[in-house]
Amino acid sequence: MIVSHFHVQEALKRKLKARMEYAKFLQDTAKEMAKEVQTSRSGETKQTAEDLDEFLNKVRKGERVSNDEILSFAKLFNDELTLDNMSRARLVNMCKYMGIRPFGTDHYLRFMLRKKLRE
Repeated sequence: MIVSHFHVQEALKRKLKARMEYAKFLQDTAKEMAKEVQTSRSGETKQTAEDLDEFLNKVRKGERVSNDEILSFAKLFNDELTLDNMSRARLVNMCKYMGIRPFGTDHYLRFMLRKKLRE
């Protein structure tokens, strides 16, 4: 029974570590997107990128965010976080994170990522 309890604890630790790594990956991706918005546009959008960074900091700290705040930033992301619209660099990083060899066409990488996610 003790051995079984140990294995359960180890499995939970691995699961928690994987979730934390995934959360960090998403945070890094969101920050990268905010920087891209900031450098590719100017004026009003630059302020929005700064606001996005503040919003992400609030979320990380566990502070309450309103649905209106979430919706106001949703338009910045469009579909960039979906596999079909990811750049090659993001696909490669996602593959590395998921333990997939990042070789082949973009279409193949998307296929492999979908397969891994289904598993």
